[in-house]
Amino acid sequence: MVTATDGLGHFSAERPAVRVRGLWATVAGTRHATLAAGLPVALEEVGDETPPLGRVPAFIYLVVEGAEAAADDACACESGAPRLPDAEDLVRQSAAYSQDIGPIA
Repeated sequence: MVTATDGLGHFSAERPAVRVRGLWATVAGTRHATLAAGLPVALEEVGDETPPLGRVPAFIYLVVEGAEAAADDACACESGAPRLPDAEDLVRQSAAYSQDIGPIA
């Protein structure tokens, strides 16, 4: 899987349906930018076979310190969210919108 982050640093991708032997996270602009320096990600539902196979987790949380943004990257992270989004906007730009569900009783 190869993907890019949005303006808030979130990323998403389709998980492969097949079981894999290993998974490593790499982040451009950090010391973990190459596969050789990648961070191992623990697999789920690891089987008893040799070599062990497992599934890609549904959620992967990566904490990155000291990442440098490229100076020529266009970023809309400074702009505010547009008002009155329609349903399509909410789905395509979920990171730009949130919903206040009120206090939890």
